[in-house]
Amino acid sequence: KFYAQEFEINKSYDETLKTKARVFRESTGTNKTIQINMITTYGIKKNKYSNSVGRVVKLDDLFEESEESE
Repeated sequence: KFYAQEFEINKSYDETLKTKARVFRESTGTNKTIQINMITTYGIKKNKYSNSVGRVVKLDDLFEESEESE
């Protein structure tokens, strides 16, 4: 999906993310920590559900020149 602004995680989508993490854990049998990360065009809007996401990578981050390449 494409959004022309920050993505907002609502209660329904938060439950979807939790369900995906639970299904992954059950399917793989892992006992390791599962981190939900998102790649977005403009980031995510801060609200009470945004803490479900561990790290957000925005489109600009993908094209940012690193110090290593200088």
